[in-house]
Amino acid sequence: MTECAPQDAGLRQLRASLERLSWPAERQLSHLQSLQVDVDELALEFDDAFRLVCGKVTKGRLPRLAVEATQPIDDILDRMTNAGAQIWRSDALEDSPEWAELRAQSSQALEALKPLVG
Repeated sequence: MTECAPQDAGLRQLRASLERLSWPAERQLSHLQSLQVDVDELALEFDDAFRLVCGKVTKGRLPRLAVEATQPIDDILDRMTNAGAQIWRSDALEDSPEWAELRAQSSQALEALKPLVG
């Protein structure tokens, strides 16, 4: 297994993104409003971190667990993107089963990544 420090920037970015994805809808909306960005920013933040970590795993700089734990989230976000623009509205963030599934899976990923990121 590849050794990695908890201070790895990619893992920190991934953890922060997963934390935001796991927050309740009202906290997510508050965060988005404070940044003055749209709902899709949550997905974009995850995508940036996920791609960075995938590259490090491919190069052997991080263990495969980093991708294995988070691939399901990428898959959910792909399905959500294919579902259309309505899923990226504030009311969908609060009410849709897709967002609920994403929150649950993000919480599970955070738990699975604890050995890597604390």
